[in-house]
Amino acid sequence: LRKVKQYVGDRTIDIVPELAALAIVSDLNWKPRPIFQSYSAYTPKLAELNRRHFLGEDAPQFVLAGYSYLDGRLPQMDDQPLHLELVRAYQPVLVEAGLLLLERKPDIPAPPRRKVLLEKELAFGEFLSLEEYDAPALMVRLSVQPSLLGRLRTFLFGASTVRVETKGAGDGSWRIIPDLVRDGVLIRPWMVSSADLLHMFAGQEHPRVQALRVVLRDDQRIWFQSKVTASVENLEGWLPAPDDGLLPRVLERSFDRAEPGDIDGTIEGMMSDPESVPVEAFESGHSLAVTLKPGRWIIRGKHGFQSKLRHPSDAYRPLNMRLEALTGGEREALLEARWELSRRFDSREPESFQVLWNSKETAQLVFSALDDAGQTHLEGRWEELRFFRVEDEQPQ
Repeated sequence: LRKVKQYVGDRTIDIVPELAALAIVSDLNWKPRPIFQSYSAYTPKLAELNRRHFLGEDAPQFVLAGYSYLDGRLPQMDDQPLHLELVRAYQPVLVEAGLLLLERKPDIPAPPRRKVLLEKELAFGEFLSLEEYDAPALMVRLSVQPSLLGRLRTFLFGASTVRVETKGAGDGSWRIIPDLVRDGVLIRPWMVSSADLLHMFAGQEHPRVQALRVVLRDDQRIWFQSKVTASVENLEGWLPAPDDGLLPRVLERSFDRAEPGDIDGTIEGMMSDPESVPVEAFESGHSLAVTLKPGRWIIRGKHGFQSKLRHPSDAYRPLNMRLEALTGGEREALLEARWELSRRFDSREPESFQVLWNSKETAQLVFSALDDAGQTHLEGRWEELRFFRVEDEQPQ
């Protein structure tokens, strides 16, 4: 983590939710919270220990934040109280290796005001609708109580698995820990990656979960009481104020600046006259950002994976290649491609692409290689990128 080390220096840092080894190999001054792997904070008391650590004088000056879904858990469930404090007490600095570096604010705002919008009982399989609520930040509490037989089963063999199904953003089925969701889980904004976290800080709207329900198999119902108690709360004053300049500032710190043609083997076929075709490139790991001046552009290139340099941790995870345009704080997806990587040696050739981009203002095009959790995928690669200024429908 070269960029992080340059910015942080010897000041204290923690990594959320896990990946503590990165702090060690990057020679960072790691100051861990009491339960330093978030998936191990599996009770409200353990999660509260971590939250209190970030409230006191021992709180780290920086935090590297990402997301993971161990065992298919509901996103944002692990260390939920800590995540709420991170948004309140820290601000984004830069992105590296798919992780967002946060720095502690000099003046920390007051805790959010919680307003209960709904309390009701649900049957298992009954949806809790969230569409009627316009609040930008919602927390849901779910009380799933074991029956007498369920308590005995938990004591002898461990708890039975409970799942939540979501509709809308994050459409899917997720494992939950009843003790944790009883204290509440953030359901809006729906964030599953450090990129989502960054855009939340910038004040951008996220796709919303429309409804959710707790589901059990028929053979599991004997272990639980027949009803689920649910509540919906509005977190007033928790979200940061919108900041259109945040994304450009973070990208500027995240990438190395280079003039056209300076990046060997990464950008090819650049215009020979940078004065007439102004392009600024920034490179960091397996991502690339290119700043294009207003006009009509054709972007060509190839995307694929490095089959000869397969990294053990990324060997079989699906690879998502993404090209986004950032203008005025808004983002637009220009290209999304998915590679399913094989356990066997895979010799598929990179795929070619062409995108036409028309912007009335300066835009940043961000090329990234991500896994399904939104983290940097070490196998991704962009090749032979070319940028053509278009005039009168012809490449110049």
